[in-house]
Amino acid sequence: MPHPLTPPFTSAGDAARFAQVLSLYLYELDPTPAVDSAARFLLLGVIDQHKPESQHWYERSAVASVRCAQCADPYPCPTVLRVALLARFPMGWRPEELAAEMRRASVGLNPEYSEVEAGRILIDLSDGIEEWRRDQGGQWTFKYVGKAGQWTRIEGDDARMIEVLLDTITSRTGPFGRRVDESDLTLARAGLPHGQGWWAAHSALPYIADKSNPIVR
Repeated sequence: MPHPLTPPFTSAGDAARFAQVLSLYLYELDPTPAVDSAARFLLLGVIDQHKPESQHWYERSAVASVRCAQCADPYPCPTVLRVALLARFPMGWRPEELAAEMRRASVGLNPEYSEVEAGRILIDLSDGIEEWRRDQGGQWTFKYVGKAGQWTRIEGDDARMIEVLLDTITSRTGPFGRRVDESDLTLARAGLPHGQGWWAAHSALPYIADKSNPIVR
């Protein structure tokens, strides 16, 4: 049975459900949910801004798949897909399907320097070629050929191959682990009182402050 949240979507209803469940997943991702987290609120705002097109627009559209209402890319667009994949949001793809979507959106895999077909995924690193192949037993084998030499190894099953692909997505998000100029930090902090005042007032609104949120029907 197909996974209910597997892109691409030809139904605006299915795409809308994907967006809804992804938002709930991100909301619940922290072990101890911080309802008053401005960063979480703003992230979910970005996901909502890049929601799938409405059913009305989809029915008038000549394209075969649902598009992002913000950037008109096939949904999930690169912005949403990158967040979903980094967060390990389950989407029911096999490795080749995941790799194909990553190439389409240029998330983790550059379409000009990668190839995908049934049972085979290749990445051109310019100084070497990385290639994975699935055998009849469902195990993936990795082979590298390049300036650093040549070697092979058993990578593992589909679940392991999914993780290998997800690890190609750059996850070093600033300012975590980055050196910053003190002048930049001072400039950023200068505006904090106004932003913190806005958030203190906004997060006190019932739709956020109500401890029953999100409301489950």
